[in-house]
Amino acid sequence: MPNGNAAPLGIKYWEFGNEIYGGTPANGGTDCVSFGWENAWTCDGTRLRLAGAGNAGRHGGPAGDFVLRVQVEPHPFFHRAGDDLTCEVPVTVAEAALGSHVEVPTPDGTVTIELPAGTQNGQRFRLRKRGLPLIGGGGKTRGDLFVEVKVTVPAVADDEGRRLLTEFARRHPEDPRQGLLRFAGAKE
Repeated sequence: MPNGNAAPLGIKYWEFGNEIYGGTPANGGTDCVSFGWENAWTCDGTRLRLAGAGNAGRHGGPAGDFVLRVQVEPHPFFHRAGDDLTCEVPVTVAEAALGSHVEVPTPDGTVTIELPAGTQNGQRFRLRKRGLPLIGGGGKTRGDLFVEVKVTVPAVADDEGRRLLTEFARRHPEDPRQGLLRFAGAKE
């Protein structure tokens, strides 16, 4: 591509549809170049070629191509792993211990998931076909959304709350570290 242009195009994959405007035209100005995009959920590093939109050819030859290299900015909530997404959803101790229904954001809106009683911190739930459209799949199939639960522990500031937690600990004397100390000082 000797008489073409190449430029990075920074995009947020959750903020565009099927028509993208961006880049720098051959004259170096600030006009936008418009082109259709078959798959809006593209990956970082994808190259898009605009035939004939680059610099003028040598000795009156045809214009070269203009190439955009996509740099996908990270999303503030969803994390991408191929066509799958992951996110962390905070829940209260009571919601995790007793079970509850929790609203979870997805790229298409919110859904409600059911947390079973005894849900643990870090436990993951899979929401099938709630991730990104599969690249090259024409939007007919999608990746999954994995929701990781983050149990938030409240600060106990009053005597009644401390009494209730002490009573809870007395009634449920489980030791989550049982058997852990057998590894202390262990040599391989």
